[in-house]
Amino acid sequence: MTEIKFVETMKQGLVISIMFAFIALLAATQNLIMAFYASLSIGMILVNVLALIPYMGWQLGSSESVGVVICVGFAVDYVVHLASHYTHSKYNDRKTRIRESLREMGISIISGSITTVAASAVLYICVITTFHKFALFVLSTIFFAIIYSLGFFAALCTAAGPSEKCGNFCNLCSDFQNWY
Repeated sequence: MTEIKFVETMKQGLVISIMFAFIALLAATQNLIMAFYASLSIGMILVNVLALIPYMGWQLGSSESVGVVICVGFAVDYVVHLASHYTHSKYNDRKTRIRESLREMGISIISGSITTVAASAVLYICVITTFHKFALFVLSTIFFAIIYSLGFFAALCTAAGPSEKCGNFCNLCSDFQNWY
């Protein structure tokens, strides 16, 4: 019974967290397409982190539930930087926009991941199981966030990212007002 409540609470926490992430991404990028792509990437990161629980043979408890929901914040970080830089680029074509985003933000993303890994590696050597699990959640989230932000998200933007003002929320709102 308790495990069922943990699953329900974790699902609710994940849905609320991803909704807030979508809103934050929409505010940062002002682009519906980019907010959707970034949210999709975040969701894929979380699915991989969630797969860690049964893989490690853990039962879903309070530390796992809290750890997964907290990891949403780590999953958002790198994708939001790339998405924001992509949409605010002075270039209009996809390829140049993502190339500029990776060139400008890539080193910051890699540097941020190194410092986060170094900080959480200390928790990994702890004897207390909760800290050990949390470190594993953070390390795996950073690992998957690097792969999905610099790999999947960048490839998605190159293949089907918005160009020029496509998907721009402000333009969509003004077009909607002009319709009436």
